[in-house]
Amino acid sequence: MSSDILKTSYLEKLSELLLDNVSDAIISTDENFIIKTWNKAAERIYDLSLYDVKDRMTSEVFQYEFLNDSVETSRKKLIEEGEWKGIVIFTRHDGKKVFLSASVSKLRNENDDTIGFVAVNRDITDAYQLKDLLQNEQRLSFALQGAGDGVWEYNFQNKEVYYSPAYKKMLGFTDHEFQNDSQEWRGRIHPDDLALIIEVEEKYNRNQIESHSLEYRLKHKSGNYIWVLDRGMVTEKTGDGKPVKLIGTQTNIDYQKKAEEKIKSFLESAPDAMVITNEKGIVEIINTQAEKLFGYNRKEMIGKPIEYLIPDRHIDNHKSHRDIFSRNAQVHEMGKGLELFAKKKNGEDVPVEIRLSPIHSEEGLMISASIRDITERKKTEQELVKAQQLLQSFMKNTPTMNWIIDEKNCFRFLNNSYMEGFNLGSQHLGKSMYEIFPPNICDVFVENNWRVWNSGSALETVEEGIGPDGKKQVYQIFKFPLDPEDGVRLLGGVALDITSDIINRQQLRLSNERYDYVGKATSDAIWDWDIQTDIIYRGESFTSLFGYTEMSAPTQFKLDHIHPNDRERISAELKKAIEGKIERWQDEYLFQCADGSYKTILDKGFIIRNESGHAIRMIGAMQDITEQRKLQDQLVKEEERKKKEVLQAIIHAQERERHEISHELHDNVSQILTTCKLLLDAAIQQDDKKYLQQTNENIQKAIDEIRNISHRLNPATLTFIGLEGSINDLLNKINNTGSIKVNFSYLLTDINKVHDDIQLAIFRIIQEQVNNIIKHAEAKKVIIDLSEENEKIKLTITDDGRGYDLQVKKHGLGLRNIFNRAEFHKGTAQIFTEPGKGFKLQVQIPL
Repeated sequence: MSSDILKTSYLEKLSELLLDNVSDAIISTDENFIIKTWNKAAERIYDLSLYDVKDRMTSEVFQYEFLNDSVETSRKKLIEEGEWKGIVIFTRHDGKKVFLSASVSKLRNENDDTIGFVAVNRDITDAYQLKDLLQNEQRLSFALQGAGDGVWEYNFQNKEVYYSPAYKKMLGFTDHEFQNDSQEWRGRIHPDDLALIIEVEEKYNRNQIESHSLEYRLKHKSGNYIWVLDRGMVTEKTGDGKPVKLIGTQTNIDYQKKAEEKIKSFLESAPDAMVITNEKGIVEIINTQAEKLFGYNRKEMIGKPIEYLIPDRHIDNHKSHRDIFSRNAQVHEMGKGLELFAKKKNGEDVPVEIRLSPIHSEEGLMISASIRDITERKKTEQELVKAQQLLQSFMKNTPTMNWIIDEKNCFRFLNNSYMEGFNLGSQHLGKSMYEIFPPNICDVFVENNWRVWNSGSALETVEEGIGPDGKKQVYQIFKFPLDPEDGVRLLGGVALDITSDIINRQQLRLSNERYDYVGKATSDAIWDWDIQTDIIYRGESFTSLFGYTEMSAPTQFKLDHIHPNDRERISAELKKAIEGKIERWQDEYLFQCADGSYKTILDKGFIIRNESGHAIRMIGAMQDITEQRKLQDQLVKEEERKKKEVLQAIIHAQERERHEISHELHDNVSQILTTCKLLLDAAIQQDDKKYLQQTNENIQKAIDEIRNISHRLNPATLTFIGLEGSINDLLNKINNTGSIKVNFSYLLTDINKVHDDIQLAIFRIIQEQVNNIIKHAEAKKVIIDLSEENEKIKLTITDDGRGYDLQVKKHGLGLRNIFNRAEFHKGTAQIFTEPGKGFKLQVQIPL
């Protein structure tokens, strides 16, 4: 039995060109079983041409013998279940019996209505006849492989499976690489197709089918999936009718499937409507865009003459043009230079562009028409014509003077205002401006023209000219480049006579200091307050600074976002500035951002007043100085901290000095004086002069000790013997002890350049560091270098003492005093030391 499809969708129609190369008979009918398509394989298998069967009932052509079903049962299954599969025998005109594995399916449209049937019939005559003659399955498989397909066999009872070498080769494997194991096959089924396979298996197990034909995807050795056509039939049953053996073939249909997808993708992705007709002009294929354009669905359009889509007034001409194209078919644009129209389902005409392409197939010439709706383009063109007409009218009648001039200084266009303004006429078109105006006027005019051409951008300027009365005129001019014509550059211009008010404008610019306020208002968030409408217009920086997207708002918006502590003050100051006579206003306040945070703002504005002195406009800029104020606050805090540290160091130094003085007075001077008292008491009691002599010596010691303390507290030697002498005096006393050796190098060339305070600081630093060395360093040798380098005093004190780890030990009070003294004089102090490697102090103080 055969089945069929109605005149199918464009995809299936184009697929027939590919299906002519397959070995299976592909037959389609409409819903009434009238044959519509018949491929080359069908002609070979049935020994009937398309001409023999086209438009005939299947019952007239086919007299099938059903091996495992009947005509009534098969048709019932097809109608109720939508498909039927089985084995039939067809007797040809030459008497030859042809065994066919038939698969018939019902086709439905988008409304689920039956629109036809399609049958895929495979010639298995040789295999079926050999089944009775060949006893072993290997020879039967060999026979089935004669068609070049893969062969497989499955045993329902012992679950054994066999795959032929051709089957395995189809999937890229050798005979040994692909095991005869159903799991090997099942594991390669595409996940989306597995349910289909399981459904077929369940039907076999329930004895609902004896054969099948289905398409699904298997994974190739390369990892890609390929489409296959799998057919099978039961060759052996048990006594109660259950299947024992199932034998089948597998065909690689990957090429056909992918070709179909490409055709479908091409047609459906086309931006234009696609309509394909046969040579007689009957529509056979359309795409979705065609449905949208014409308002028909596929079922309504397919099978209709192409003239169905042509306006009635053009049908006769179209038929003759179609016949001409059929005789000389080639790709070309239809009706080039003419206005073409198509007719929609509702009778509406739509302007279109059509491109024709011939398709040559074995069924004859087919014509592909790419149809583009140009309704919107037509509307745009009409609107453009109207706009051009309006522009021409505007250019001629506008009060501004408009012109077009070329690089040869010849006028190409002059509007009425221009010609009236300079008492010119149409006879001046095409003439050089040097033939019309004075050379000095022309030179400036031409110079600005070339500025526009060289920069490629528009220019706004003021130029002078001579009016009809011979008087000098002043014009506000806007010049802009136009597209070249025949390689000659063109320029357009618009001019406004501003002679009458130029003086007032100049005075206004001067009075308002235009360039001054523009310069002040071009930074940060620029704002423009129209005082009369009470609207503030803001620049884009307002959004980036504060996060608000509103580009205009009443003044109250600004006041509402000023910090409550500043709001009343700013409102009052603004009102005072507007009502007063000042031109500039500025203030600082906190302004709330969109995220709720506040920024410190320096707001500046320039007030523009009318002739009566009333403020009409205010232009300004809001500058974010938040970070600047934070830095200033940090600087103040840092200065306070430094002052506190210096004061604390001074207090500590004073306390230490007091402690040392107290200690020395108590331990030295007090003991000496106590000894003197004892000696005097002894002298009085014993009347012995030797006690007076000892008393005299001790008193002298007390005097010397007090002098040393005095000199350490206030080195008066700096005044009398200078810095170098004072340092030497200090170091000589230390060297005289013999416990440590101090070497001093003095390389200052002019001590008068060094301020007295700096000299004292140098002396105190040396005194402090030497004391530190004596107390803590356990050093044997000290080197002191004092020099001048790059307008700085450089002091280096190095000892060979034990040193220490800077990461572990903190600076003592003595070192902090040294650092504070250096910093007080805007200098620096650095130390370099490691355990066991001595200590180095380096101080630099600017002169």
